[in-house]
Amino acid sequence: WIRIALEKGDLIILPEGIYHRFTTDEKNFIHAMRLFVGEPVWTPYNRKDITEQNNLSRLKYVHAFHQPKRGCGLTEDEMLEMWAMHCKYEFVDHDVPGTMSTMTDAPFNVNVPNMMGGGDHKDVTHFYQYHFVHDQPADLKVEVVSTTVGDKQVVEENILSFTHTVPVSFMLPGIPPTGKKIRIPLVVIVGFSEGKVCSEHIYWDQASVLYQAGLMDKPELLRHCYYGSEICDCVQHKIKPIVFPVDGT
Repeated sequence: WIRIALEKGDLIILPEGIYHRFTTDEKNFIHAMRLFVGEPVWTPYNRKDITEQNNLSRLKYVHAFHQPKRGCGLTEDEMLEMWAMHCKYEFVDHDVPGTMSTMTDAPFNVNVPNMMGGGDHKDVTHFYQYHFVHDQPADLKVEVVSTTVGDKQVVEENILSFTHTVPVSFMLPGIPPTGKKIRIPLVVIVGFSEGKVCSEHIYWDQASVLYQAGLMDKPELLRHCYYGSEICDCVQHKIKPIVFPVDGT
């Protein structure tokens, strides 16, 4: 046991699943207030009556202290926390410097269907600044379907939805708003290195996007879709993604 002496006004935060107990001071007195998060707020167990195998809270607590570092230098939880922070900067805060702070000095990002992105810090910053972080419809929503954590990467399967009310150059470069509702599956393969995000390969079916946007009958608008082997070379980092000018054309 670790004994911690507390005085009036002190606060101690106990993680879910940790064994703990209160005891009196030298005057045999204790006056404490418990504050809880979540529902149910608290379930008491006598230690002698449970095992770690039948108590999920205890298992989660023990697991947090026994996670090995992966090949990227992070534990599984740390990888997921870094990715969550990255997404918050992108979709909630719309903060380009914040987004870049979660990435290595030499990141590589590519939207596979149109090869937009960047192959170094400067180009990725340019992409986020002019084509993604500030280029999102108000109702854009990302629903996570599944997440798989590997040694050096996280694979996340999502449903992306939005109404095409503003230019969305990261997905429909050069195409003015159509007012159409877009909803597609989207897969992100997130690479990690040196404790940060080092790459993102993002996949979706561009034909589905064009069909839902009502553009399949306009072949001239398919000029930003790539079907050749250059896409494979880009995914393998053999060539860089295309850096579009600020106007997205």
